[in-house]
Amino acid sequence: MKSSDNEAQRFAALAIANIASAVFNRITMVQDDILQHLIPYITNEDSDFMGRQYCAMALGNLAAEPENHEDIVKLEGIAALISLLKSEEVEVRDGCMDSPNPNISPKCITTF
Repeated sequence: MKSSDNEAQRFAALAIANIASAVFNRITMVQDDILQHLIPYITNEDSDFMGRQYCAMALGNLAAEPENHEDIVKLEGIAALISLLKSEEVEVRDGCMDSPNPNISPKCITTF
């Protein structure tokens, strides 16, 4: 996510989101500190809006694993997602609502 190329950042974020969609990757990814890269990217208003959406998708996939909830909350992942919903950019807000995460069950959502 350190590239200055927005397209490279988008594809990296999308790849992370896809990897995080696999159940067997989620805990390891959080243990390997992926949240420390995703969350700041989401909250940085200067970051590419599509990249921010893909990072939010990755965060949603990681949140499908209850063992990751504590780390997500500690690192202010929920606040990061809320910041996207408050964005002045219509594309960012709409993207948040257009990309529901099929991996999160209602049971997981209520544990936050």
